[in-house]
Amino acid sequence: SKATVSVLNCLVICPSRHQKMMFGAAPIPSTDGEKAKFVFTRYDKDGDGFWKFAEFACFMQEIKGEALEKDAFADLCQEWDCDVPGPELEHLEARYKANPAVMEQEFGMCLGLSACIA
Repeated sequence: SKATVSVLNCLVICPSRHQKMMFGAAPIPSTDGEKAKFVFTRYDKDGDGFWKFAEFACFMQEIKGEALEKDAFADLCQEWDCDVPGPELEHLEARYKANPAVMEQEFGMCLGLSACIA
């Protein structure tokens, strides 16, 4: 199904190097900034500092449970107050500062996924 393909695509484009952050010597993020960075780096697969379409789509699928269509990407960028190529860490931090409950929910989901998907 289309949903299965979306989830499989996320598993392919979300690198396991970020999931290893919570194991070994690295402490679990505790400050708001660390939590935002943890979420952001999980989906910034190429490390360029932007969530391009595929990366943002993976975030939306895994964390929000929503498929992101290519034509809706620009609208979502506008909603997040960013330009294409996509959101940067500062956009996620601003979103989380405006709504700490969203940060806790999304960070918790991300942390759980990191523990389950190696």
